[in-house]
Amino acid sequence: MTKIEVQVNKVWEDNSNANTKRPTSIKYVLSGNGQTQEQVVTGNTTSNEDWSYKFTNLAKYNAQGNEISYTVSEKEVSTDDLKFYTNEITGDYKTGINIKNKFTVPDNKVEVTITKTWVDNSNANGKETNKHQICIIRKQPNTRTSCNRKCCNRCRLELYIYKSSKNTIAKEM
Repeated sequence: MTKIEVQVNKVWEDNSNANTKRPTSIKYVLSGNGQTQEQVVTGNTTSNEDWSYKFTNLAKYNAQGNEISYTVSEKEVSTDDLKFYTNEITGDYKTGINIKNKFTVPDNKVEVTITKTWVDNSNANGKETNKHQICIIRKQPNTRTSCNRKCCNRCRLELYIYKSSKNTIAKEM
């Protein structure tokens, strides 16, 4: 029985993982002749080293004598491993499969509902107003935040979005 190999080459376009979003491992899925074979590969998180893989000892022909056409896809090992990457797969099983992952910031949006509740003894001091401005500031690590609008400091909010949770927490300043 004739055997072949399928080479998978990986390239990351993410400026050596400058945004620290590259996963430590990915999964290659080889498909052919109605069957799949998966292989988890762990590579260097700041270079393209150790991300390639070679599927070996693969049948070249099926039971009817027809040449088997193999394809390779890529999957996440853990949920959202490739959230910040788009991939492009080129080549073929005979000459080698090339997978390029390019860093791309997803277009996710958050929706914020704000409810202002007065806790002032039913406006005992006559200070309530129906004019309010609220600034929503995106909090980024190691940066100072500022608001370009004139905001009432007691009504300004900061939003914290945590990677480990889908919840957004608003904190009154």
